Amino acid sequence: MDRQSFIELLASHADRVFSYARWVLQDPEDAADVVQEAFLRLWERGGDLEERGRVAWLQRVAHNLCVDRRRRSSTWRRRLSHLAGAAPDELPVGRRAATDPEQEMLLNERQQTLLAALSNLPVGIRSVLVMHYYEGLKYREIAEILDSNENAVKARIHRGRQALRRILTGNGDEELTARRETG
Repeated sequence: MDRQSFIELLASHADRVFSYARWVLQDPEDAADVVQEAFLRLWERGGDLEERGRVAWLQRVAHNLCVDRRRRSSTWRRRLSHLAGAAPDELPVGRRAATDPEQEMLLNERQQTLLAALSNLPVGIRSVLVMHYYEGLKYREIAEILDSNENAVKARIHRGRQALRRILTGNGDEELTARRETG
């Protein structure tokens, strides 16, 4: 990979990789380390990749680095518990300008509730939801990143939405109990 192509990829994708890593790891220093490592690997191996596949490869590497780092970290559960208290402006999504302060307050409360619910999901499901809804990636792109297929991604997103619905409506425990009794 030539220097100019690398610089262009760095300029156009570093923020996205950082945002994703920051959200998953809940630590800006760890996220910065993941970005640095992912781009270092891209520099080392990017010449062997087709140009159109470099972004998906980079995101897959960043995802795997986040998973590896979290596995090694003994404090990841503690960090996740702080997610519910994260300020909405720290989300990896651009904020929409609210014209009404009351609307802004309701939006902030909803975002905090959603973040708390997301933190209760398994990392595999949580990560596809983040990629799809926060990063705006399509099923095909997520499948490439995870080295999976689109149907598996769709299933994870579907299960994630169902789980979020149960958590947010407070029906999670009752539904699980009912399933155990009937199944």
